[in-house]
Amino acid sequence: LNDLHLKNDQSVIYMDSFTNILSGMSRYESKLQFVEGEKAQLQQVLPNYLGNFLLQYSLPTIVVSDALYQKVTKNSIQYQINAVNVDTKSREKLYEAVNKQIATEWQAPILYKYEKNNQQLSGFAKQMPNEEVKNTQDDVTETWRLNMNDRYASLRYERKINGLTLYVSMFVAILALFITGSILMLRQLFSAVSERQDYVTLKRMGVSSKAITKQIYRQNSLIFFPPMVIGILHTTFAIYLLSQFIKSPGYLLVYLSCGILIIVYLIFYILTSAIYARMIRHIHF
Repeated sequence: LNDLHLKNDQSVIYMDSFTNILSGMSRYESKLQFVEGEKAQLQQVLPNYLGNFLLQYSLPTIVVSDALYQKVTKNSIQYQINAVNVDTKSREKLYEAVNKQIATEWQAPILYKYEKNNQQLSGFAKQMPNEEVKNTQDDVTETWRLNMNDRYASLRYERKINGLTLYVSMFVAILALFITGSILMLRQLFSAVSERQDYVTLKRMGVSSKAITKQIYRQNSLIFFPPMVIGILHTTFAIYLLSQFIKSPGYLLVYLSCGILIIVYLIFYILTSAIYARMIRHIHF
């Protein structure tokens, strides 16, 4: 996290965890109003790198000046987050030792309700014991936070989930490519049987076998290339769309999928054309 500098006492910096991955998905007004009546000017929107957002009630963080902080936190709920930076070798042992003493759980629920009437913001926010939350009103919003979180444990868990999802998605996608290619291949081979008489006529008219083979490859290209081009265009559009929102997406897998699509369709195209031409060459004139 870089050093933050406010232009003046009324300027604020908005830090949202949602922008860590996606950018351009959220829009914020340039003017902010607090319940206490204080107003501020939005200076900048940044990703929130202050730790896991589950430790922060899943809410964004607003960086304000000391003067503005004293005005808007007179009746506010305050909590503290402690971060421990450990080296790679001892982080797992430390987390296991702490986890034996302190169980990870949701705690310190906050109930809040805010409304805006006549350009004035009104409402309340209060912290309640865990056991009393069930008796609250339905129109009141509640939010909880985790008491403890390990960054590397969460990262490993997310990688396992994403890896499983990626494996299933790639398997289904490649299977769909082979099924589509097989269907197109069978369609062309069946049409070769019904079009034999046409090639017999061309042969009797003096058309060479080389010209007939070129025509077969040209005809099959009209069947296999359009789906391949559409798939490439679809991937290109998806990459362009994601690049507008994701700052560091890592497109290697996308390009790999596109390459697999091209290779699979080219293999089916060449194989189908070769078998098609062989079937035509074995016609007895």
